[in-house]
Amino acid sequence: MYDIVIVGAGVVGCAIARELSKYDLKICLLEKEDDVSTGASKANSGIVHGGYAAKYGTLKGKLCVKGNAMFEKLNQELNFGYRNTGALVIGFDENDEKTIKGLYENGLKIGCDDLEIIGADRIREIEPYINEEVKVALYAKSVGVASPYEMTIALAENAIKNGVKLKLDSAVTGITKEGDHFKVKTENEEIESRYIINAAGLYSDMIANMVGIYDFEIHPRRGQYILFGKDQRYLVNTVYSRFLQKKERVFLLPPPIMVTL
Repeated sequence: MYDIVIVGAGVVGCAIARELSKYDLKICLLEKEDDVSTGASKANSGIVHGGYAAKYGTLKGKLCVKGNAMFEKLNQELNFGYRNTGALVIGFDENDEKTIKGLYENGLKIGCDDLEIIGADRIREIEPYINEEVKVALYAKSVGVASPYEMTIALAENAIKNGVKLKLDSAVTGITKEGDHFKVKTENEEIESRYIINAAGLYSDMIANMVGIYDFEIHPRRGQYILFGKDQRYLVNTVYSRFLQKKERVFLLPPPIMVTL
């Protein structure tokens, strides 16, 4: 009998497993694939967001700022590869500047203390290859980058070292309540646990359905990225443009490469 079964060994499941492994608990971490971090956790942008874009008053806004502040210490403990790069949200005209001011004000309300609105000269000090049409930017100094799969692996390894049992190739096929505990059926066995934590990511609605919870659905979406070689290090900061729906704009001109979105 386990105290806790965690379903899903992505970054969330592994982070939960590591945190709970600090206590005197018998914990099992289940993953349907043959390794940790094989779903969305391996393929996201790896950006450690500052929190300014999350709406004030939401749980996301509250937690994003707190989570950002934890990364430096977490990387010191686990050495998964984190860099505090900073970020620029760039704008091209007065309308863009209004939007940037809105982000700035929202960030201040959330608790971001690293924000600054800067003009063209300061932007080009920070990013010499930025497009000449960029007139204004929100400078968010706390934004960083991390290797998401290396972070997830580090969390899992630390949890296992602390006594967590990781079971791979163990897709959950059913969950039943038996008195004061649950029976979790996988493709390989049946596991008993006092509590279940659903960290199944894109499949978390399916796991919730197994215990009679139907109040949410997951509708995943994919993004697209342009990948540069390691010798094409023209950017220092993470650079965003929130205004590309107006018209196609080139926002970075690092010879001999031109990036358009």
